[in-house]
Amino acid sequence: MIMAVLNPFSLPSDYTIIFDEPYLGIKKFDQDVDVPFKIIKNNKTLIMQKVRPILFGRPNIPGYTVFQIELPLSAAKWLVDTIENKLWKSAAQGGLPSGVNSYKGHVEGEKLALYRQMHVEDENQKGFLLTNFSRKSPMFRETNYQDFHITDWMLIDGKLLDFLKTL
Repeated sequence: MIMAVLNPFSLPSDYTIIFDEPYLGIKKFDQDVDVPFKIIKNNKTLIMQKVRPILFGRPNIPGYTVFQIELPLSAAKWLVDTIENKLWKSAAQGGLPSGVNSYKGHVEGEKLALYRQMHVEDENQKGFLLTNFSRKSPMFRETNYQDFHITDWMLIDGKLLDFLKTL
């Protein structure tokens, strides 16, 4: 499956922006420019986006580089459960065994993976890399998957984790 990068400033009528907050974690790279973090959905798809001023190459939409991942709508529950109960908990608390820093699963037939990482968007900043192996990149034709970074800072202080729990 492949979808074009959605222009959050001109969405198709069946899509709605349901979360729109400054992205916490990458100001260093954007010269203190706020980078919007958006969640867009329709009746079956959840799209996470970071909309940044042009960093390099051609813009995805006029004036911006858009990073996006597409997921089944029900992947929000999988994401919350994986973060809170598998990767943020120790083995003694019911989380994954010591040394295991990734988790893969299938949601509505799509293969997803969540990787715990250091240096996400900035030096010494923890976070996650979310990958959907069932959808091709809308930005890089030769890439047969979609990747998306999320900082702990965005999950906690940016209230993203709390928002995902409402879906």
